[in-house]
Amino acid sequence: MHSTHTIALMATALTCSATLAETPDRALLTLTPPAADGQVDSVLKHAVTAGTLRPEAGHTVSSGSKSVAWTAVTPDDFGRISAPAGAWLAYQVNAPGHGPAMLTASGHDLTLVNGAPRAGMAEAPGVHKMPITLQTGRNDILVRATGGPVTLEVTPLEGDDLVFISPYDVTLPHVLDLQPVDEVGAILVINASDTPLEGLNIATFCRFVPDKKMIPRLYPELPPTEWHVEPMLSVPANSVRKVPFRVVGPPPFKLTGSPYPVDVEIRNASGDRVAGNVVNLATRYPTDRIRHTWVSDLDGSVQSCVIVPPNTKDLPDEPRGLLVSLPPSVKSPHSTARAYHPQDDRYVCVPWSRRNGVAETALGRADAMEAIAQAHRRYDIDQQRQWVSGFADAGRAAWRLAMAHPDAFTAVIPVGTDLPGDVPIDAAAGLHVMLRWGAEDPTLPGEAADRLANALRGAASVEVEVVPEQGHWWGRDTLASESINAFLTSTTPPPSGAEAAPEPPGFHRLLERPLTLVYGTGGSDAENAALRAKARFDQEQLWVAANTGARVVSDSRYDPEADPCGNVIVYGNARTHGHWDTLTGGMTPAPQGSVQVRVQPSPRCGEALVGVVSPQGPQAHRLLLVLPTTMPRGVQTEDVTIAADLAESALQITHAH
Repeated sequence: MHSTHTIALMATALTCSATLAETPDRALLTLTPPAADGQVDSVLKHAVTAGTLRPEAGHTVSSGSKSVAWTAVTPDDFGRISAPAGAWLAYQVNAPGHGPAMLTASGHDLTLVNGAPRAGMAEAPGVHKMPITLQTGRNDILVRATGGPVTLEVTPLEGDDLVFISPYDVTLPHVLDLQPVDEVGAILVINASDTPLEGLNIATFCRFVPDKKMIPRLYPELPPTEWHVEPMLSVPANSVRKVPFRVVGPPPFKLTGSPYPVDVEIRNASGDRVAGNVVNLATRYPTDRIRHTWVSDLDGSVQSCVIVPPNTKDLPDEPRGLLVSLPPSVKSPHSTARAYHPQDDRYVCVPWSRRNGVAETALGRADAMEAIAQAHRRYDIDQQRQWVSGFADAGRAAWRLAMAHPDAFTAVIPVGTDLPGDVPIDAAAGLHVMLRWGAEDPTLPGEAADRLANALRGAASVEVEVVPEQGHWWGRDTLASESINAFLTSTTPPPSGAEAAPEPPGFHRLLERPLTLVYGTGGSDAENAALRAKARFDQEQLWVAANTGARVVSDSRYDPEADPCGNVIVYGNARTHGHWDTLTGGMTPAPQGSVQVRVQPSPRCGEALVGVVSPQGPQAHRLLLVLPTTMPRGVQTEDVTIAADLAESALQITHAH
């Protein structure tokens, strides 16, 4: 067992009678403007150039042509501090000893713990927990606000129980009434220990017990429920990772209202319980909106989509069309699915897109195509009647998806958005296009309808609808109007053979198969710590930004022959990384003071890719703090040298091919 106690994070305003010495745990705030394109924000710039960041009241950081000061602030009665997007809050925690702790925070997208970057989750489902290590004495924890209230709490962990299964951010399927259950899900595992979790198993046990009165009639051959045990993915030390699990159980019976609880346990090789929790699966009728899950063929993660079945009552049993409705970043997939009533002639599929804002990326497009494949596997879909739609940024995502897979769709319906200008329209040949928005939409000028229609005519069949007296979003009718229904019914399959728009190269291609992040350990203590912190941060960002993850391992523990065709990111250089030549093929090193970022074919396997994050010199290792890499919206080029003018007045990342 373990016991916990909480270090309260008190904040003292400068005007209070208490002095900072009397209140050692405090919060400071600095308001910095958002960084311009190609630049690093002021606090990160200071951290890179100074090599450390220990804010004090009255200290300043450079912000463009002026300096901004750290100012003491006081949380409200609920422990919240209001801060605009881009502002930084600095908390000071005084710990009696060195050891693990749990950081619980909200309203942020980035954390620095004693200078080490940790992922933040602005729209965390529930609370955002991250294991950290406290040093004896003063610990500086900085969080970057995303525009809402910020909260932060630190709970030291005592004892040997340092592995937890979080009840938040689970990926769970709906189970179907009276149908045997064999589904997959994913749950967040928190590893607060200093060693990675490897060689463990994940076990599930369905607690559901059918109503005994119904057993003879509905469950004539009810098998006994047993524990289902499978190998568990590794979880990095002092970090978190979403891990898949499988649920096997008897058919649920929705009419009784009984829950469908499932025990989830982590077990060691001897079968002993390491950690556990309980999840509850929701039961749906086949005619309800249903969330399906699957194991992605890309990276082995568990992803999901919501299906709205058609209204098939008193209708012949025949294939139906499929409308793929991509969720916008401002609405959840569930709320997007609720915009649709069942229709006679179609299913509606809302891909989860992994995370908000990912639908418009190459990873989001791959996720959408996997969701379509799942719909085909589970339902009778007419492949000649498939359409894609989206609102706002999801409208642009729908257009990009149709251009990347023109043979998959009959029509595309961008709603409430302009079309991206960087996508060739050649793939639109033969497609039916419906452009739709409100006449009072402030995001679109009045001439947009004619301009977009004229640009597309000749390449596609275009219909434009500008809805009078409506703005950007006006409820369900925005996506599911009678005019859209009539348009879908009237479309005919386009001729095949349209040339798809190619996907851009970049680090996102590494997510097309399971990924391992291998950091070097042959440098100085500071270099090794920077490489390890960067690999851990990228893995956490994969969870936050794309609902996936990766194995994180040191070069001393990595076996290149164990998985020669797996994708890898190498962190280090020829001096600091023990497998540099094997994994990179002896890549030419970057210039001193810069970081080389590269994606290249693996020298060991023609099907695999190798990403390289290679800093040269002490300052370049500190530059890793501000370097984007593995996120689906991060580096989108194959070969980039990232250099920096490390003068305090002008830190700017430049990209040179």
